[in-house]
Amino acid sequence: MKLVYIKILYYYEVPTLIFCQDERQSNYLFALLDDETFEYIGKKVSVEDVSLFLEGQMDLKPIYENRETNFYLGKYKKNEFYADLYKGAFSDDLLPDDGLMLIHHENELAASLKNEIKNRIYDLGGITAGG
Repeated sequence: MKLVYIKILYYYEVPTLIFCQDERQSNYLFALLDDETFEYIGKKVSVEDVSLFLEGQMDLKPIYENRETNFYLGKYKKNEFYADLYKGAFSDDLLPDDGLMLIHHENELAASLKNEIKNRIYDLGGITAGG
């Protein structure tokens, strides 16, 4: 599946932690898995969890430990980011280290995601966001 990368959250020589969305605006976090092949391991993340992470209130590891969502293997192809369902065996090597939190909080991005959800709820209920 093709994903749009919204923001590089951490960069160390190469993008190390990336926030992406699919065409349905589902949220994904991808962490660099292999810096030679530029493969990333990612998870689909709820707005609540990604907001807590972006605001510096949640560690990345519990998001990756959540067994209710699948792992995705991501890779850049011709300046676009693609991800496929990870079909390999689970190992602790797929998990980020304990205590991996954003140093520079992304409060505006978190607020924007929360507003998108509110607007979608209002639209589904036939209510306009303005009142």
